[in-house]
Amino acid sequence: PGNSAGPGQLLVELASVGVTPDDIDIVAFTHLHPDHVGWNLVQETPDGAWAPRFRNARYLVPEADFASYKAREQVHPLIREQALAMEGMPCLELVAGDGAVVPALTGIWTPGHTPGHRSFVVESGGDLYLHAEGLVMERLPSDKDLIVPLMRELLEMNGALPDAVRLA
Repeated sequence: PGNSAGPGQLLVELASVGVTPDDIDIVAFTHLHPDHVGWNLVQETPDGAWAPRFRNARYLVPEADFASYKAREQVHPLIREQALAMEGMPCLELVAGDGAVVPALTGIWTPGHTPGHRSFVVESGGDLYLHAEGLVMERLPSDKDLIVPLMRELLEMNGALPDAVRLA
């Protein structure tokens, strides 16, 4: 739903093109990191129970990411509240490997950034578009090179595998 720069605008942007949360029927994740899960659930029941924000959607979550976080002792609060809390909900579909999401959208397993990371290929009018969130990264300026090992330690869950996948 946003970051330190301010609140996210997803719901506003959807509304600006006439789309309501009830119109969404698929939520497909590239990976589970705190900046990717904040829109999943809302507390909308009188008893404060969590419910899917997009209540008509199937939430396609990388199985290896879900399992990895479940096995951890310490988990970021957003992962715990917005991803792991979906366990047992009918909307949750754990996915692994490659596979069609819908006829024009295919998920491709690209592990490294996270164990279950998926990229997506969109086909439209004979053209293909690759959405490779978390795999294509720019090199930081040399004065910030000392930050890179720390960033990798914090963000990359599979050691050297992310670079191998990016360079393949």
